[in-house]
Amino acid sequence: MASPRYGKNCLNLAISALLLLILGPLLTRFDLLPFQFGLLAVALATLLALVTTLASLWALRYGSDKKLLLAIVLSAAPLALAISTMSSGFGAPRIHDISTDTEDPPQFTTAPTLPRAAQNSLTYDSKNAPLQMKAYPNLKTLVSDRPPAQAFVDALTVAQHLGWAIYAQDAEQGRIEAVDTTTLFGFKDDIVIRIRADERSGSVIDLRSVSRVGEGDLGANAKRIERFIKTFQASL
Repeated sequence: MASPRYGKNCLNLAISALLLLILGPLLTRFDLLPFQFGLLAVALATLLALVTTLASLWALRYGSDKKLLLAIVLSAAPLALAISTMSSGFGAPRIHDISTDTEDPPQFTTAPTLPRAAQNSLTYDSKNAPLQMKAYPNLKTLVSDRPPAQAFVDALTVAQHLGWAIYAQDAEQGRIEAVDTTTLFGFKDDIVIRIRADERSGSVIDLRSVSRVGEGDLGANAKRIERFIKTFQASL
């Protein structure tokens, strides 16, 4: 049977991993820690949780210990987050600017004039287009039979329903700008929606979503646009 001290050490490692998992995103969200260190804290939490789980399982072969079992339970949260993140972002290209129209992407008008802590530019890089089309071939312009005025109102409603904070809207130009805040780290991503009249239907709607920080986005911007499109189509 493993010594009581061994079980205590495993439990301490599990608690440390859980604290890193909580404090990293929390301090990042409130701008008390650079996002790079917040991500590093979560990565370290995952590593500690993995080591703790393996060590505890090995020790349990020699007899049951409540501290070892508790260590495994506490390690489950960091490991679950890591698995969820990796599976959701698997295959995502290292880009942070996604648009339904890569040839003529919607442009931000208000966002560049606002005070916003950002490392990434709002200027679209055409080099991203092939990477995006390979990773998200079904992400295309939304074609609607609704007239532009109605499509604008509905797009605004959908954006608000999704929890996006609207900071600019112009019905005449058919443009909506908003920001979405991620749940865990509180990362802010800028979004622009463009509504245009279309002779063949009623209107065409394009969206662009850009992460303010980070080279890649683990597919977050594409998923955000897909949620909007599905919600808009379901609002008939």
